[in-house]
Amino acid sequence: MSLIKIMVNDIEIDFVKETLSIKKENNALSRDFKVSHSSFPFLIIENGNAKKALGTRDLSSIKKVKIVEVIVFEGGNKYIGELQILSYIAGFRKCNLKYASALLSIMNKKIGEFMPIVSVIPGETNPVPYVESAFFTKSSGFYTPSEWRDYPVNFISKGFPEVKWQFPTMNWKNKFGEVLTEDDDWFAYQNHINMFNEERSKFIENEYVDTNYQFISVSNKNVASPQVYLLSPLFYALQSKGFTPSGDFYQSDFIRRLLLLSNKNNLTKTSLAVLLKTYSFSGDWRYGNVFSMYYKSESFAIPVAGKYTLEYSFTFSGPEESTSNVPLYKFLFTNPGEAYGNDIFIVRKITTGTFEVKGSVDLDLNAGNSVLYYASKNSTMPLSFSVVLKNKYKKEYQKMHPTIQLGRYLPDWTFATYLNALQTFFNLEINVDDLTKKMSLTFNEEEIASGEKIILKKSLAITSYEAMPYSAFLLKYANEEDDALWITKDGLEKYTTQTADFLERLESKFKYVPSTYTSVLSEELDSKNGVGLLIYNPENYPYTSDNFSGKNLKIQGENGVYEVFWKNTLKFRLNGSILEMSGPLTEVELNKILNLKRIFVDNQEYIIASLEYSETQQNNFEVKFSLQSITF
Repeated sequence: MSLIKIMVNDIEIDFVKETLSIKKENNALSRDFKVSHSSFPFLIIENGNAKKALGTRDLSSIKKVKIVEVIVFEGGNKYIGELQILSYIAGFRKCNLKYASALLSIMNKKIGEFMPIVSVIPGETNPVPYVESAFFTKSSGFYTPSEWRDYPVNFISKGFPEVKWQFPTMNWKNKFGEVLTEDDDWFAYQNHINMFNEERSKFIENEYVDTNYQFISVSNKNVASPQVYLLSPLFYALQSKGFTPSGDFYQSDFIRRLLLLSNKNNLTKTSLAVLLKTYSFSGDWRYGNVFSMYYKSESFAIPVAGKYTLEYSFTFSGPEESTSNVPLYKFLFTNPGEAYGNDIFIVRKITTGTFEVKGSVDLDLNAGNSVLYYASKNSTMPLSFSVVLKNKYKKEYQKMHPTIQLGRYLPDWTFATYLNALQTFFNLEINVDDLTKKMSLTFNEEEIASGEKIILKKSLAITSYEAMPYSAFLLKYANEEDDALWITKDGLEKYTTQTADFLERLESKFKYVPSTYTSVLSEELDSKNGVGLLIYNPENYPYTSDNFSGKNLKIQGENGVYEVFWKNTLKFRLNGSILEMSGPLTEVELNKILNLKRIFVDNQEYIIASLEYSETQQNNFEVKFSLQSITF
């Protein structure tokens, strides 16, 4: 019985076991996912199963590469794979095989696409799309949904996984300028993002006041900005394929308190206007000698001098043409205190069955009585029309939009980039089990210190030996401003300009966010490369913290990133050696090793960087190991 089973549509493919050599690599020592694969072409036996599963050997298939999706069972695990048929020889098909998790199909999908779209309005199942800017009048509504007062309050005392996003109050002094005058949109801003009242029982809303349809005052006090928990993209991405996360990283109380900082907000910049007048032109026709046309007019008392907007839409029937100097239709508006009106549009010729004239005009009007005229050569009303006058206010109201598109608050990363960022910063091993539909994320620090291992009670032949390839490691954030750490066999020091011939840069995609009583945001922080990480302890709500259980996000120092996540790993990688060993193993021995990352051979402990195995005619396996000795 072979260790590997290859299935196509529930049909097991028979192959010459001695020709199949499989290579597997340790994700704990890599920054990318490695796919298990055959090291060189192997032979599938040409029998009834092969013909049913892979098709016949007709001439048309000989001249092209054929790729077949397969299921691979190995060592009790199930994988999705591809079988590549290279050529046909007498009694066999020469093939390549590669296989890995079904999750490979979502690795190139953006993490923002997995996130839900939610509404602060209870029971809303079809939220209106979020927009960054809008124009609202009194009749269409420019309110902030009152649900914003309570929605964030339901989050701030909770952590992941009970809630997947949060509303931490963070300091951003002078976000909209240092010395604001009373006519500034953000004059009432109080230097904080996601502000709550003193009792923390209500979320502070932005407000407007309108008085007698004449004047609007705006008070933009707060910036609504949801922040997504670090583990939420993992949860939703895996959920999309029916998988669940596991492992000590996912279960870590510290990791579950981390948020991904986003500078985006849920505000809609809203131009406000009060609808002052809707014109109907319902009066009688009169003839005007000045126009030489019939006309209808409506007057309106402009309450205060200022800027106004007239919006209009007319649909006329046609075709029609005026053969004199008198136009077919005319539309004009008189400013209070002026004798003559200003033409808004004139129509002299219509060549189609219907003709639409549509637009808006900004008017600087005096206070007092104004008149709007609609004139027609033949006293004809349009097929349809709409004319409204609006009072436009100079400030922009920052409406808290009721729809939260959570994908907006995540970096533009694919799922693979996201996993790589977690792996690189927190020193993780990531493995997938398609049989149980679980992705395991575990800390390498704990595995290196006390990971499960097997003692091989036999000697293996050493085929090569060399020292570790790196003499120094640079552990850093994504930018050059945050403190970084230089690590060698001689010890640790703050990175300045040190260099080494054999250097590995452990550069994350994150950046450090300074904190006092809560996170301190600024233009300087915003301009630095990297995605900020925040520590949110619900017991300290609604503020963020600079540590949790003593752990913090500084690269160096006590309980910092190096000490908690990298110390043992980098000691091992600086002091160990690399060697290749090979020898025969039984199926039982190999099965145990396939699910482990460490072995003891000749009283020395090793991390398995990769292994390659093939079955022999003696029903055992010839195995070649690439090993790294664990030496501190």
